Amino acid sequence: MGGAEPLAKITEEEVVRFLWKNIVCRFGIPRRLISDNGRIIVQALKARLHGKGKDWVEELMSILYYGHIELHHEQLLGKPPYSLVYGSEAVLHVEIGQSSTRIESYPNNNDETRAIELDLIEEKRDRAAIPMEAYRSRVMKFYNKHVRSRDFQVGDLIMKKVKPVGDVGKLEARWERPFKVIQRVS
Repeated sequence: MGGAEPLAKITEEEVVRFLWKNIVCRFGIPRRLISDNGRIIVQALKARLHGKGKDWVEELMSILYYGHIELHHEQLLGKPPYSLVYGSEAVLHVEIGQSSTRIESYPNNNDETRAIELDLIEEKRDRAAIPMEAYRSRVMKFYNKHVRSRDFQVGDLIMKKVKPVGDVGKLEARWERPFKVIQRVS
């Protein structure tokens, strides 16, 4: 729920700076940190950039703003992440100055309503933790079920997985041309 930031290279210092600036200074010291290593963001970027030749840095903020990540988390947690942090749902820029059922039904005594919402925020967070833990368990079971060891023989053709290091970026091809196994080692 902390956000995202485009970085050319991820280093320990950059991660510490990001956490300090975007999490600790805004919300205090968290009880725990959970990361999906940007998988959801990368999937959304791949979908937006596929064959369009756009710059991923330019697309990142619009992906975050327009809720691709929010929708995924809302389906998972039952509440948008914004409401779990601030206690109420965000007003979208398209709703400002427009009449909508949600805005019209919001009580006029805003201070009192906000105080009640903030009192209930821990309960919202606790309820959101239950589906999150169930999701984590399902992902782990799926992963463990589908991981299998492979036994290659001399002469087999294999694809080499490209690691996102150096010139190869996250959004580029994940596999490199077929290679022939020439020797088995242990």
